[in-house]
Amino acid sequence: MNIKMEQKQISCGPVYDRVPPLSAKYQWFVAQSPEDDQEGTGDQFFYNIQDPLSCYRCRIPELLGKRIRGSFHGWLILSNDNMWSLWNPVTSKIMRLPPLILKDGDSTSIKECCLSLPPDDPKSILMLVRTDKPTFVFCLLDRGRKRLKWTEMSYAKQLKRITGDGCFVHSLSCCNGKLYALSTDNTFYYFVIEIGIMVKDGEVVIKLMLFAGRPDPPFHRGSKRKYFLTGSNSELFCIIIGLNFDVETDTTFSTMSLNKVDMTSIDWAKLEGLKRLDLTAKSPEEMEEEFNEMELSSEIWEKIEDLKDGNFFVDLARDNLVAYSPAVASEFGGKIHIRSKTGKIIYSYNLSDGSILLSSMFPSPVLPTSRVSVWECRLAVDYAKATQEVEDKDREIVVRQMIMEFCIGLEYLNFRATCKRCHLAAPVLQWRGEAALKRLENYSLLSPWLMVVDKKRGVVTFEDPLFGYKYFMKKLPDSIGDGEICYSAYGWLLFYTEYGLEFCNPFTNEVHDLPVPDIFFYSLCFSAPPFSPDCMVVGFNTEDLYALGDDGELHVFKNLAQEDFSWKKDVVEAPRSCCRSSNEFFLTKCGHQHLLLVIVAHFGESIEVFMLNHLTSKWEKINSLAKLVIYISDSACFCSVAKMPEMENKIFFARLYNKNGKVAFYSLETGMYHTLNAKNIEESFEDFVGTKHYPFNPHVWIEPRWF
Repeated sequence: MNIKMEQKQISCGPVYDRVPPLSAKYQWFVAQSPEDDQEGTGDQFFYNIQDPLSCYRCRIPELLGKRIRGSFHGWLILSNDNMWSLWNPVTSKIMRLPPLILKDGDSTSIKECCLSLPPDDPKSILMLVRTDKPTFVFCLLDRGRKRLKWTEMSYAKQLKRITGDGCFVHSLSCCNGKLYALSTDNTFYYFVIEIGIMVKDGEVVIKLMLFAGRPDPPFHRGSKRKYFLTGSNSELFCIIIGLNFDVETDTTFSTMSLNKVDMTSIDWAKLEGLKRLDLTAKSPEEMEEEFNEMELSSEIWEKIEDLKDGNFFVDLARDNLVAYSPAVASEFGGKIHIRSKTGKIIYSYNLSDGSILLSSMFPSPVLPTSRVSVWECRLAVDYAKATQEVEDKDREIVVRQMIMEFCIGLEYLNFRATCKRCHLAAPVLQWRGEAALKRLENYSLLSPWLMVVDKKRGVVTFEDPLFGYKYFMKKLPDSIGDGEICYSAYGWLLFYTEYGLEFCNPFTNEVHDLPVPDIFFYSLCFSAPPFSPDCMVVGFNTEDLYALGDDGELHVFKNLAQEDFSWKKDVVEAPRSCCRSSNEFFLTKCGHQHLLLVIVAHFGESIEVFMLNHLTSKWEKINSLAKLVIYISDSACFCSVAKMPEMENKIFFARLYNKNGKVAFYSLETGMYHTLNAKNIEESFEDFVGTKHYPFNPHVWIEPRWF
């Protein structure tokens, strides 16, 4: 992937020989330079994504030449080749372990570790797992022993007994004094395994038992899910990440969910049967009974909708490391931070609103090959307690009524929902009435709005890209929140629900049901408003239907409305793109003008626009849209003549710039991304880094229409 993300030269100031003064307000990360970096210093860099200029460069003696493998009970697990140690950064205590000498000598296969209890507990065990063999490698940290030693033990037979055909466990976690892991490579079910540890007279006995089934995964179109387990005190968390099957990059998400189990509130009697489960030589009928029991055990998981002050970190680039920070400042909490497999991008998923923010992972001194860990800073006081605005009780209702005379459409609804006094000052209006329609005739919008449906809060947000205004709406048809938006035009939405296809105008709450189709359509559009006799739900332009393939090739149905319609494949080859990363292709047409093809690189670092030459059947690259403007979202791409000069020659995306919350657009004139504020251009950036979008919430560009 060739990303041209800006790498600013950030000065980290002096080089610290100890942990720097970190503000507990932020979520901090520590990146360790690889051994083959340019300077060869192996320095550590402490930084956060909220304030990237606050970067500290350190050369902490205890960390030099060592790799941070995890953090448990206030201790860091460190390794250097076959040497392992534990370090407490608060007390500076170090516990060195004997060299880890494996029989086959392959220590590179060790990817995960977990500390069962604090090391001063005589039953504490440092547990490692290998990726090439079904074995545990562990060391009993009993300081009363004369000599510590490593032990390697196979768990293959135990795992097959309780899973059927599982081969490996992963995602080691400690919770409530016990160890847990995941088994997700078997054909029967995905399991959460309890790793029972008994220590008696210096000997360790390990027994695998089924704890429960995995949480119910959310529905998604992707064919690949990743499961991650981590614990904190008495709570065990499971993160499920779905990846799109039709996109090459591993960081295009189709779904994400967080689930937890509180060990103090479990009815353990209901789970006792799982600990005795034996799937060896089970018949299909017996396996079905066990499957039903596993389904019931999955009900102990609770889906988390709001993390509040907590944060999770998942590192897809290095060892699938998972960490949990229970408390940062509230405005920076409630996120699942995911480092991409390339190591260049961090995705911050906000559980409360479903948005994903893209951030550049590293300041310039840190390389994508660096190893990154979470550095926990406990917050003594929340720095960002919410403040409530005091309502101005002296405002007279007559003043509000005067204001309402100038409010139309969503402005009227938004003002009416502000408070009880505004509600009283603004009576319910029937916008289809003669008086209301007369007001609406003079109410001409200059741009479509970006519509985002927040399923969790039941709120719809409309973003005005020109002026930066936000409008909010409630009480939409339930099917919109549960459905999938397929297309938007003429102020109407076409979307799938569990009952079939529906039209809906979110501004008038009108809904029109369509006949139930015999097959599922992956792409749909319509030619006119649903009340028009010319409305056809197929997706075509004039008499021909143009379809864009996954790789940019163009197909066409000729004379679709006639009996002699025909299908031609690959009528136009895909144009060559200069971008080396994976691309997205968008096809659009403005009125009866030429077809336009927009190619967008995965991170937005490259955008190219092509126009179809019907005489040569070839795409021709263009450098200007002239007076046209394009709007792109996941489910719709359309082009129109700009109503204002400020909108011309631009491509608007369904993304918000995180610094100001405004809609981001690409200017073909400047070759940069910007935002608008009351028609004035502000902000300049090169790609999607620093923007957030809503991949899991229905969203689309829509032209408001109240009649």
